[in-house]
Amino acid sequence: MRQAPRLPECAFNGSRFFVSWQLVVPALAILFAAISGFSYAPQALAAKANQIRIGGDYNYLRVPAGSGYRWCEESCRIDARCKSWTYIKPSRQCRLKRFVAPARPSKCCVSGVKKVSKKKTRREICADFASQAVDQQDENLARKCGYRGDNWSERYKKHFRGCLTLSPKQRNALRGGRKSALQRCEKNRRRTNRECQLFAQTAEDIADSAGRNNCQLTPTKWLGGFDAAYSWCRRNKDDANEDVLSDARAALSSCLRRGGGPFVKRCDNYAQRAVKQYGKARSNECGFSGSRWHDGYRAHYQWCLKVDPWDIRNETQVRADTLERCVAQGGGGGEGKVACDHYARLASEQTRSNRKQNCGLKGRRWLANYDRHLSWCAKTSKVNRDGELKYREAELSKCFERGGGPFNEACDTYAVRSLRQFEKNVARSCNYRGKYWHDSYIGHYKWCAKASRGRRSRKMLERKALLSTCKFGFKLPFGRPR
Repeated sequence: MRQAPRLPECAFNGSRFFVSWQLVVPALAILFAAISGFSYAPQALAAKANQIRIGGDYNYLRVPAGSGYRWCEESCRIDARCKSWTYIKPSRQCRLKRFVAPARPSKCCVSGVKKVSKKKTRREICADFASQAVDQQDENLARKCGYRGDNWSERYKKHFRGCLTLSPKQRNALRGGRKSALQRCEKNRRRTNRECQLFAQTAEDIADSAGRNNCQLTPTKWLGGFDAAYSWCRRNKDDANEDVLSDARAALSSCLRRGGGPFVKRCDNYAQRAVKQYGKARSNECGFSGSRWHDGYRAHYQWCLKVDPWDIRNETQVRADTLERCVAQGGGGGEGKVACDHYARLASEQTRSNRKQNCGLKGRRWLANYDRHLSWCAKTSKVNRDGELKYREAELSKCFERGGGPFNEACDTYAVRSLRQFEKNVARSCNYRGKYWHDSYIGHYKWCAKASRGRRSRKMLERKALLSTCKFGFKLPFGRPR
């Protein structure tokens, strides 16, 4: 016959009392649960042999000799943080896990998952809250987000104790705040990653081009290849911007412009000055040509590298002296004096027209002095000379249009508004005609110049009232078309 299972032995032997461990461990577990406020009703745990669960370990326990996997199972049941467990038989180790870790077959172990009741206790809710808070802090550290404070801590007990004093709304607010912060951090991390990849690729292209042309740019850590540039960008987020690359592009462009090779400051100064002198000669229509007069920066720079410093100074001085003689003659070589004489006569005529029409234009450009205009023309370029004539002509045209006299801002405003009222008259088909209804700016301006301020205001208000009668289809007692 099948024997009944052997019961644990409890016996008195003199003054000694022997109790087997199978009764001691569950009794202590129940006592601990009662003290902690748990319901000591046993929960069913699914234990499976030859199975191991990997990941989520937060505690490692040494299982007493002879206890087996049941001890590990009971330890998970009484711990609110535990969601699954694994008992490793060879080392008698119990691993408690903060989530249901994935299972894999293995003969070394026995694993199980705690079956949580549908209605969680406050301590179980806080255990989940504290575990999630620790996970979010781990993510904060892994992504290097840099969040700090009481809400960002790796201490499980601190989050657990704090949760016991919070309401459900406060718990959700803290949990959601950490989640939103981590999402922002991840978004910024991805954006920075894309920016640094583009930065590193551009830096690598600049370095390759500089190497092929022997440009010898200023050595920097971010020009040491893609990996070095990417690492530099990740460490220096504030400096990895377009300004840094712009400086590098400008240095490379300058190198390519001068034909490659190391930078020589005296030749750079010489080439820039030669290009400016050629530009000034063109603006004065001096007509210079040849190898000395052109805007090729590279050609000037390469010539400078092949000659002595004395030749450089001599060439610059020759161009300066030749250009000075051309400007003194008013540009155009021998025709300079004739051009300046023509300019001085036109300028004098414009100043006389200003006085004759009483335009009120003032300043040095409106002085009726032939010699002053001639002297100024000899020192400036043809472009400036022509620009000055056009400016005076435009100012005189405005004066002639308003019938002479100094500019009156109030009358200009009156004339512009009168034109707008006439346009409304035409658009609405009001058919108002007469002395005060026309499209002549000069006519309104001249009438305003002779009228008083009050009369101008009354006339504008009258036109406005007549336009209103036309718009709404009735006539004012004092208004009539005229």
